[in-house]
Amino acid sequence: MNLIKTIDPLYRDNVLFPGVGITMETSGRIDRLTTTIRGSREMAIIRIRCLARSIAKHKLVVASKFHPFRRLPLELRLKIWRISFESRAVNLREEFMVHRQYYGRPSYFEPSYEFLPRPSRLTGRKHLPTTAFINQESRNETLHHYIRLFQNVWRLFTTEPALPNTIHFNPDVDTFFLVSYYFPRLWSTSPGEYIDTLFPPYSPAAMSCINKIRSLEIYVVRNKRRQRDLSLQETETLKALLKFTNLQQIVLVLPRNTRPWLHTELIAQMQDVFDLRYCPDWMKVQYSGKVMPTVTSREDDFITKFVPQGVKLPDWHHMPEEFFHDIIETQGRFFLRDEILAGAFN
Repeated sequence: MNLIKTIDPLYRDNVLFPGVGITMETSGRIDRLTTTIRGSREMAIIRIRCLARSIAKHKLVVASKFHPFRRLPLELRLKIWRISFESRAVNLREEFMVHRQYYGRPSYFEPSYEFLPRPSRLTGRKHLPTTAFINQESRNETLHHYIRLFQNVWRLFTTEPALPNTIHFNPDVDTFFLVSYYFPRLWSTSPGEYIDTLFPPYSPAAMSCINKIRSLEIYVVRNKRRQRDLSLQETETLKALLKFTNLQQIVLVLPRNTRPWLHTELIAQMQDVFDLRYCPDWMKVQYSGKVMPTVTSREDDFITKFVPQGVKLPDWHHMPEEFFHDIIETQGRFFLRDEILAGAFN
């Protein structure tokens, strides 16, 4: 086997090969260069060294395109698509149809008002990640991992649209959130029935999705009201969250600079709701011996993301008494509370 002997530049030619060390290897590239330049192996080594220096002078630039991507193995391409899935906060009340009325409140009796969808202000109308719109391969892989949940629309007038709204959800990367404890409380739908509509027991995909949900976030839009105790509707809604059988954590998200005592009080109220001694019998049977979800809180500037476009907020100084308790005060700034906010865009 034709091998190149070990060349030590310190002993052979310290001037010609400064700082170059050649280890023993098969005569591959060096022999080819030797034949090309018709010289000795030392000249071939010099050529290799010059090429290395010229390459080192070029700065590395991150490529914006990777043209050989299609030549990668299929398994590797699909893995890249899956890694590209972005984490999203998905509103459980996404795309519910309402009428717009004064102060953004809904009206079910004034058909003359504009009929608008209520998209989530945190996710906008982007129901699927970007990978669903790159090419057919990425879209197929995205739809394979995202569960399509349907929300039925109850119609008051026969002229209104009744197509089911769609929520695409990936339990591995996405997080469901609610706004101030409230579901879209329709006349004939309770919070528990609403969850059963989104996750029907006859759908294996929906059941697999709901069993994978480990955490939920609740955005508390208010931090001040006349009566801070949870209302009956809020309590029933929170108890309906126990339908997420593997739920481990509930995170309360409050505005910035919320007083510490309010964090403590809201967490305590939430923990009281999950006290099995006061839960319905079906919850006692289902959750007997199981660990209830833990409740934590954090702060985030999210309120401005819920302000609807085209809705002019009234001056709180001239609001009627019935609306006065709907205003919250945070560092001298005033925002509308959850009932008004829920009217047009949640």
